[in-house]
Amino acid sequence: MMQMYWNIGKRLSEEQLEKGYGTSVVKRLSADLQQEFPDTTGFSSRNLWNMKNFYEFYSIADKKV
Repeated sequence: MMQMYWNIGKRLSEEQLEKGYGTSVVKRLSADLQQEFPDTTGFSSRNLWNMKNFYEFYSIADKKV
């Protein structure tokens, strides 16, 4: 599960930088993921932003060590 969160956060971070993804794209992604994986929780818009922040925080921290 942690690896999935890391990969989603990484993708959101990279896409936001390259294409300027914002709130509406994350809301749509959230709805799509919830529909595709109805038995899995954790795909709210807020949680997707948390995944992005998690990735950015720890990928930068890893580079400093």
